[in-house]
Amino acid sequence: MNEQANEKCGARMTHHSLRVWREALELVRVTRAAGIRDAVVRDQAHRASISVALNVAEGAGRVGRIRLQHFSIARGSVVELVAAFEIAEALGEKVAVEEVRARGAAVSRMLSGLLKR
Repeated sequence: MNEQANEKCGARMTHHSLRVWREALELVRVTRAAGIRDAVVRDQAHRASISVALNVAEGAGRVGRIRLQHFSIARGSVVELVAAFEIAEALGEKVAVEEVRARGAAVSRMLSGLLKR
């Protein structure tokens, strides 16, 4: 369900108000569109991008140490995602590694800010 549909049916969740959630979704979209040919690297990149988004969402719905743990896991998954794109590039694939680095760095900064709260 997209964000507009959530708002129409009144199902707005805690994570929907976070900019980092929207950026994490964009990382999922960029990863899906990247078309990484190597199956192992592609699957790992997809898992990492989804992990970022899901841990942001779950962290937003938690409190205390568990909240911080989910945001920390999401930040680790961002690094993993960037590394997967770097590996794909090292294997000779034409992938949007610079875009993923930039978006990943932005998400990581946002998560660092949430970890300081």
